[in-house]
Amino acid sequence: MKRAIPTIVLLSALAANAATQIDSAGELSKPNACTASNKAALRAQLSKSPAADEVWRLTELLLCGARTPANSAYLRSHMPAKITVSNSDTGSEDQTSTVKVDAQLIDTLLGAGEARDAELRDEGNDIVLQYWPNEACVNGRTLRYTKGKWRIVAISDACD
Repeated sequence: MKRAIPTIVLLSALAANAATQIDSAGELSKPNACTASNKAALRAQLSKSPAADEVWRLTELLLCGARTPANSAYLRSHMPAKITVSNSDTGSEDQTSTVKVDAQLIDTLLGAGEARDAELRDEGNDIVLQYWPNEACVNGRTLRYTKGKWRIVAISDACD
């Protein structure tokens, strides 16, 4: 039940904000996370983290990274062989599973500049990155600092 409450809150936020996220041209009204000023603000939030340059590089790739072999290799080098993936869709039961990290999964993680309204939450050894890839979904990525290295340890997606 503990997992259901955050998901319900997240989905409620999605539904409550759905009408205000689209401007008159049908575009997301939330700020793009990949503008120079928004990237600078996010990087400043991470500046006191251990290995700040490394966690920033991961964050930037997750939000703005182009789908290139070099970027994919960098993400892969910061992920375990298997990772926890949680999915929530309105009207469906939450699904959490452990999946093998492969090229297809890594490709879905590279933000390609589509991330909107990114937020970072410091949770001790974890940093949780949350952003909107489109008007109907919120993505979460948990980064953990362990053994002197940042790793992507969990992926969550919630869609309305």
